[in-house]
Amino acid sequence: MLTLTLVACQLPEPFPPTLPVERTGSILATASPNATPTPSATAQPQSTVPNLGQNSGPAAQPVSHTRLSEIDYHALNTPASVEGSAKDLAAYLTAPAMDDFEKSRAIFTWITAKISYDSKVFFSKRYGDQSAGNALKTRMAVCEGYANLFQSLGRAAGLEVVVIGGWAKGYGYDIDELNGDPNHAWNAVKLNDAWYLLDSTWGAGHLNVEKQFERKFSPYYWLTPPNQMIVDHLPEESRWQLLPASVTKTRFAAAPWVGPAFHGYGMHLPSEVTALTRVTGQASLTVSAPPEVLITAAIERDGKRLDNMWTFAQRNGSQYEIEAVFPSPGKYDLLIFAKRENDGSNFYEGVASLGYDATQGQSSFPGFATASGKFSQSGGYLYCPKYKGLAPGEVKAFKLNVVGARAVSVISGDVWTDLVRQGDTYQGTVTVTRTPVQVCARFDSSQRYDCLLEY
Repeated sequence: MLTLTLVACQLPEPFPPTLPVERTGSILATASPNATPTPSATAQPQSTVPNLGQNSGPAAQPVSHTRLSEIDYHALNTPASVEGSAKDLAAYLTAPAMDDFEKSRAIFTWITAKISYDSKVFFSKRYGDQSAGNALKTRMAVCEGYANLFQSLGRAAGLEVVVIGGWAKGYGYDIDELNGDPNHAWNAVKLNDAWYLLDSTWGAGHLNVEKQFERKFSPYYWLTPPNQMIVDHLPEESRWQLLPASVTKTRFAAAPWVGPAFHGYGMHLPSEVTALTRVTGQASLTVSAPPEVLITAAIERDGKRLDNMWTFAQRNGSQYEIEAVFPSPGKYDLLIFAKRENDGSNFYEGVASLGYDATQGQSSFPGFATASGKFSQSGGYLYCPKYKGLAPGEVKAFKLNVVGARAVSVISGDVWTDLVRQGDTYQGTVTVTRTPVQVCARFDSSQRYDCLLEY
């Protein structure tokens, strides 16, 4: 067992859905009492990474979905009679496994389902016994206990496992932490002569808004590709990055936070994007996303979400254009959310967070136009006007793209103004009679109009 000296801690925040980390003392990963294993330089599941977490899909799936379901079911139905010792538990969990990949999955699934993150210990900063034996006995642990237990069960099953210490971008993460002791622990496991990374702590769940542990299984953190793990996990020993070219602390600190779902949706950020960007009173960003992915955004300051009037997101071809205006000078977080168009829900999942330091504010900004879900679903793109604050008597030019519409009209008071169509583009000049002003579209032969935008 590897013993750490924990001196401070962090935990996951409601958004972005980051996960538990703790500040630890110096960590030396050891796989045996006599030697420290060296990761193979020839058999690692990753590609080169010109930009952290970008241009990379998941590692090749070593186990079929059917087998994963069978292994998970077996692990989740472990009888209490074998859960008293690491030896008995490991023997039961890995009994149906056909190879070491399946062994590691069974152990990962059991730990994430049966060990709860000890939020009380986390906040008290008195971590106590984080041995594998204590985690197994109490079913409670922080990251050190999770990592030690995976190592203990893995070794009992004949796997070569190390505990990795380093820094993670979790709850309350601050860039200055990289100048201190490591704040997290996770594992590497050797399978078929290649090293793989996993984090059973982050695979188990996160803190909810009440700062209580909420279990939510995240298989993403089982055998996570190194070029994605490096986005929020920086090992103290660079060799455990398992990357062809090591990422420095400076580069790690500069990279924005992107979550597991960001990769799952096939999204990409421009390579020049950093964790904190200085701007004047506004910012713009492009995010690449497949056509079936819808994106929205919001800004936060000091943990408080601001009204949607301060952001606007719309698709332009293969990219989403996101604009944000900041009401006063200071630091803000731009939060990016996504969902699949036909997933049957209105739930947008938090996928990324970028910091902006505004040197000026725009307190008198009237707000962006309010876009409906139908606007995004119909391939809408607004050229003008993008801002609210339209005044009676004002003459405004309207121009937007709407795919599949038969007619688009601007409604101000009782006056309907039909926009002129050229392909999927609709434009025209409108005299505002009173507000609110709405832009609505008809998509079939009926007289039903759907509201797309409101000013």
